Amino acid sequence: MRLSVVLSLVAAYATPALAQLAISSGSLSVLNSVGITSASSEFTSSAPSPIESTTLSDGDVLKLAFAVTEAGVPVQPHQAMLLWTCPTTNQQVLSTVKVRKGGKGRYELDLSRAPSTLLSLPSPLSLSLLIGTFASPSALSLPLGSFSFSPSLTSSLPAEPSPPAGWETERFSLMPEITWTEREKEKTVGSFKAILGTVVVLAPWTIFLGVIASLSLPVSISSPSSLAFLASLFSFEALLATYWRSDTMKLIPTLPVFALIALATALSGRRALGVLKVRREMQASKAKKSQ
Repeated sequence: MRLSVVLSLVAAYATPALAQLAISSGSLSVLNSVGITSASSEFTSSAPSPIESTTLSDGDVLKLAFAVTEAGVPVQPHQAMLLWTCPTTNQQVLSTVKVRKGGKGRYELDLSRAPSTLLSLPSPLSLSLLIGTFASPSALSLPLGSFSFSPSLTSSLPAEPSPPAGWETERFSLMPEITWTEREKEKTVGSFKAILGTVVVLAPWTIFLGVIASLSLPVSISSPSSLAFLASLFSFEALLATYWRSDTMKLIPTLPVFALIALATALSGRRALGVLKVRREMQASKAKKSQ
């Protein structure tokens, strides 16, 4: 018998008592625009005193003050919030309450600056105070009263914004019809411009053939230097025409080829002129000897 009593006493001391949250010195008041209290109540966790149905207008201020204790000792809870709930639609809005280390909490709401999420809730609304700590087995919920918003507060609410682009209703709703815009056909060059361009391209050859025809001395093109000069000229013109008509040839890779053909044309032309000079000198010397 004595052993059982001793064991029960040891178990009682070994099992820690669950911490109980309590609210003391609580007060809730509603002040109008001139600072006169229109509704108020004083409450504790053991004796709640919710305010009867009260209409909040523009310019009213809601003030809340309380102290939180745990086993009679002031404590700072991990969470302290005001919960606004619409009983008909079950919509809820939370407001955070700051509580200092001494356990004293204060909250003040100017209705003229109330968030639109709160004012958009359908009236009437029930207001509750929620307090919670990690050590407490359950949060403390205390009713504070029932409130409604006057039309002066709800009439100035902005229009409901459209849902963000990431919402399903935006992503999978009917989208505008896609219309394709075809590129316009390229304008062709007029016949006059085409003929003028052809004349400009062929003008050097016309001048070249005219000069050859006007020479008094016969010009022989059977020498290798003359043939090389004419071949380089034809190659340059052919490359220029190919580049002009091609859609794949690029300017930068084609420039070295142009440079090589131009160098070959210059060298072969100089060589052909030198051969022609020697031939003319020989013909002149023969003419003098024959005289």
